[in-house]
Amino acid sequence: MDWSLNFFSLFFLLILGKVVEAEGGTKTEQEGRQSCSAQDGTAEDSSCQQPHLPLKKYIFHDCRLYLAKSTVPNVNVGLFSSTRMRQGQPIAPPDIIIQLTDYITQLNNSPLIADYSWDPYRFGGQFEAKNVASILPGVGSIANAMTNFQDANAIPFGARDVDEANVPRTTSAGAGSFTHYHNVTFFASRDIEAGDEIFVYYGEKDWYHDRVEKIKKSHDAKDDGGKESSTHGRSVDWLKDNGICMDNLLPGKSRIKGAGRGAFASRLLPKGSVVSSTPLVHLHRNATKTKKVKHGGKNRKIGKQLLSNYLLEQADDSSILSLPLSPLVNLINHGDEPNVRLQWSSSNPKDETYLEYGAILTPEEIIKNPRLNDLQLEYIAIREILPGEEIILHYGSGWVQDWQEHKKEWAPVANAQAYSPSYIMDDVAGLIRTEKEQATHPYPENTMTGCFYRYSTHEKSGGITAGKQQKGEATTVKWKMDRRTFEYDNLRPCNVMQRDEINGQVAYTAMIKNWQGLTRDEMIPKGEIHVVNSIPRQAIRFIDKMYSTDQHLPNSFRHSIQIPVGNYIRQTSKN
Repeated sequence: MDWSLNFFSLFFLLILGKVVEAEGGTKTEQEGRQSCSAQDGTAEDSSCQQPHLPLKKYIFHDCRLYLAKSTVPNVNVGLFSSTRMRQGQPIAPPDIIIQLTDYITQLNNSPLIADYSWDPYRFGGQFEAKNVASILPGVGSIANAMTNFQDANAIPFGARDVDEANVPRTTSAGAGSFTHYHNVTFFASRDIEAGDEIFVYYGEKDWYHDRVEKIKKSHDAKDDGGKESSTHGRSVDWLKDNGICMDNLLPGKSRIKGAGRGAFASRLLPKGSVVSSTPLVHLHRNATKTKKVKHGGKNRKIGKQLLSNYLLEQADDSSILSLPLSPLVNLINHGDEPNVRLQWSSSNPKDETYLEYGAILTPEEIIKNPRLNDLQLEYIAIREILPGEEIILHYGSGWVQDWQEHKKEWAPVANAQAYSPSYIMDDVAGLIRTEKEQATHPYPENTMTGCFYRYSTHEKSGGITAGKQQKGEATTVKWKMDRRTFEYDNLRPCNVMQRDEINGQVAYTAMIKNWQGLTRDEMIPKGEIHVVNSIPRQAIRFIDKMYSTDQHLPNSFRHSIQIPVGNYIRQTSKN
C-alpha cells in the first residue's frame, strides 16, 4: 500500500465528515470525581441525576468492540471488531492522553515506557517538560502494534484537544489534577472485516521497539476461534462467547458540578453485568515521582506525576500501583453512591495461589512478571445502569479524606490571574504581534509562539544549500506546506519578526528555532540564523512554556485510587 495515497484517501474520507469531534471538556477533575451529592449529603446539582447521552453517534445496539485472546503468539489479549468498518470510520470513541514528565531513569526499561508509551511529538506533548512520554490508555494501549503501515488497520488521526474543562487555577482546588489532553481518536486506515483484530500503526520511529518485537506472524488459530485466512481475526460467534464487550462506555461532559469529563453508559447495563474489563500495567510507587531537573537556572523540586491520579492501589503502604489500560475507564469518577465495583476478571486463572503470587516477589519482579501482567480487572454494575447514566466508582476512604483536607487547605498560586492557556490565546489572537510590538504589548508570560515548519523539506529544495553559510549569517527561505507540515513534531518555537499582507492575505516572517528531540535532518545547524517568510496565520500557534501548565502546579491534588479487590500484590516494602 502506498503511504501517500493511503494518507490522502483517509484524509479525504475524514474531510467528508467521518471525523467525529467529541464534546468540549476533559478528564474529570478530582473535585469533579464526586457524586451528585456533596460530602455533607446536600445536593450539588439535581439535574445531574438525569441520564443523558453524550456522543450519540457512537451508540450502537450491538457490541462492536471486544477484548479477547490475541491472534498474535505470546501476546495475551487484543482488541477486535465484531462488525465491518470502512476506511475512515472511528474505531472507538475518543480518549485521553496522560503526559508523563521527567520520569525517573528506572522507568526506561519498565513495561509502561517500553510497551505502552508514545512519542510525545506525536500529540504535541513535547513542550510540557524536558523529558516526556505520552500514555494513551484505550485503543493506544490494548490494541497490538505494527510499525509497517500496510500491516496495520488503525491509526490516530487528526488533532487532539487541550483545555482545562472550565476548572481554572484561579478558583478550583481540582486544577492540575487531571489531564488537559483529550479527544484523541483512532480511525480505520483501511477496511476492517468483522472479526478482525485491531492493529495500530505506531509510526516510523523506534519508540515502540520492545512492544513491536512481540508482534510476529499470526499462528494458525483454527482450534481456538481463528479464521482460516491470512488475516488476524476470530469468528464473530467466538468473540461473543469468549470476549468482553468494550464499547459500553462513552466520554462526555459530566453532569456533576465542576466535574469536567466523565464516562457514561452507551446502553442499558443490567445489574451484575461487566461494564468493562481492563488489563493492567504495574509500576513501583517510586515511579510516581518526578526526578530533579534544572530549569531556568534553578533545580525544580521533586514532585508527584499526574499519572498518580489514574493509578490503582490496594493500600497506602503498597509498593505496587497499576494503571488500567482499557478505553475510557480512566474517566470513571468518584462518588459516595457508586454504580460499579471492581473485581478480578473471570478470565484470570482460577487457582488462588495465582492472586497471591505477588506476595513472594520483589516489586521489580512483580512489574516485569508476565503472569501478573496478564491479570485483568472488571468493572461490575452493582445495579441497573441506564443508557447515558454516568459511571461512578468509590475511590476509597483514604482518597476521600485526603481530598477533603486538600480542599480546606487549597489557595490559588501566586499570579494565577495572569495565566492564560495557549489554547485561549489561539482563539482570541487573530493577528500575531511582532517582537517589536510585544516589547510594549507582551503576551502572557506563560506562552511563546511556535511555527509548523519542516527544515528538511526546504533543505532538499535547495533554498538552504544554495550557498555555504557562515556562522551567525541569516538564511531566508519561503515557507511551504507538504502533507506532513501540520504534524505536531513539526511545531517548533519561532520569533515573529514581521507581518505583511500578500495578495490580500496576512503572512508572517519568523526566525525558526530548534527544540529538544528533533531528528537530525530537522535540526538547524548550530550558529545558523534561520528565517522563514510567507508563513500563514494557521501555521503559527501559541505554546505553553515548559512547566507552565496546570499539571505542574505545586498545589495540585495527587492521590491514587484505592481498590478493595482481594490480596493480590501484598508487597509493602517501599524499597
